[in-house]
Amino acid sequence: MARKPIGEGEPPLQPTHRHLWLAVRATVTLAILTFFASRIDWPRQWHDLLGLDRGWLTVAIALAGVSFVVASVRWHALMSVQGIVIGWRMVLRLTLVGQFFSVFLLGATGGDVVKLFAVSRIVPGRTEAAFYSIVVDRALGLASFVAIALSALLLIFGTQGDAVTASVIAGLTVALGVMTLAGVTLLLLDARVVPRGLVRLATALPIYSLLKAGVSKLGLYVRAPRQTMLCALYSLGIALLSFAVADCLARALSIPVGLLPMAAAVAVAVCLSSLPISVGGHGVREGAFVLMFSILKILDESSRLAQDRTVLFSVLFFSVYAIWGLPGGLFYLLHWGRVQTPPRPAGSP
Repeated sequence: MARKPIGEGEPPLQPTHRHLWLAVRATVTLAILTFFASRIDWPRQWHDLLGLDRGWLTVAIALAGVSFVVASVRWHALMSVQGIVIGWRMVLRLTLVGQFFSVFLLGATGGDVVKLFAVSRIVPGRTEAAFYSIVVDRALGLASFVAIALSALLLIFGTQGDAVTASVIAGLTVALGVMTLAGVTLLLLDARVVPRGLVRLATALPIYSLLKAGVSKLGLYVRAPRQTMLCALYSLGIALLSFAVADCLARALSIPVGLLPMAAAVAVAVCLSSLPISVGGHGVREGAFVLMFSILKILDESSRLAQDRTVLFSVLFFSVYAIWGLPGGLFYLLHWGRVQTPPRPAGSP
């Protein structure tokens, strides 16, 4: 019997479970933000905000916009591997719409759901293929940040090797190892060269049916190495742009920081805020920047203003990307009705 595409004939998640998990994430977010809010010198924060260099802030906003253009090119290429043909301009619009919902609703998952829904309306019957294009898009982006964070920390550890840095390196190594193992497994499954013993072991896993369902779709990226490697390079470019954005914000706030420490701090903060333990990564992102700025001695730990300036930096880093969700929201409000299933030709059933 033919397998049904994702989303068809499957029962939705139980509302109770969905609401419970959302409540947990909201609680984590509120707890962390409350902690930082109680320790911040708000008049000083306002003074620093008014005194930041607007030239560097403008450059940061522009670079963040460029990263969305590159991200849309990457997603466009990933969808083309799946045989989904959508104009690049529409993909860019959907990318910004996804950013709008990611920022102003319930995190990156909400944005991805909206993008998936839009593609299903534009190209009917390709929902499953669109789903896997978004999965690979997210995976490539996260893998690039994990790899860069690990590389930067290893270089820093060579000169300042302390136990805390070593612990962060160990965690990133495990994460990168899991991603590599998943990629190799996909390659073996697609090549049909997995030993029978491993196949029997895999069939015993609760998620085996899900893995089996995704092999054919994800295997398309294995059989299109040129496009996949190009998308990996796009991911690297997006990561480098994020470091440039952070560097501009550091200059705007007069925070002295080198290239490697900034790359490590941003990469770790992005990875941690991507975990589904808070709403939109809020709170976790601020905590990650405070932790990394402290570990890497970017700001003087003895300074009373160090934590305040770090939190302000984190808020600005989020804001320069969030602002690009506004054009997406405008497109959604004014033109979303045009993002729909094309009319059927005359005489079609």
